[in-house]
Amino acid sequence: DRAKREMKQGNWNRAILSVNSILLSNANLSVKERASFLRKFIPSPDRIPPMTVDPAELFANRNLYEGAVLTFTGKAANVEQSGGKTSFSLLLNFREKPRFDGVIEVYCGSSESVGNGDSVTMTGVLVHPAAGGARPYVQAVKVSKNPE
Repeated sequence: DRAKREMKQGNWNRAILSVNSILLSNANLSVKERASFLRKFIPSPDRIPPMTVDPAELFANRNLYEGAVLTFTGKAANVEQSGGKTSFSLLLNFREKPRFDGVIEVYCGSSESVGNGDSVTMTGVLVHPAAGGARPYVQAVKVSKNPE
């Protein structure tokens, strides 16, 4: 009921978290199936206002945030561009070498003008990587350079 109410109010990220909490719980199978069914009604990520989450909270409860649209700032590292696509590691909340709050892997379906060491703000969807990597993996919706 909470997830449906949040969807009706347009609180899409909260609805995603509610659905995920049900799927991760010990609820019976029929409840989990109904919760999973609700995911079909969540709009595309570019239509969902992003939320911010503390990196420590994200790393502690990664599965809870799967599918949520999140925004992060940090420094780009290990930038790779291939076939019109860009991927990089984002050092979260980079302050000064070597102080940052964690690392997430970012994949952009388009070519972005991001270079190693650039300060960026990134909005994207937390996805579960097929390989089950150790770092959170984000499919970027928008990447923009921050003024230095």
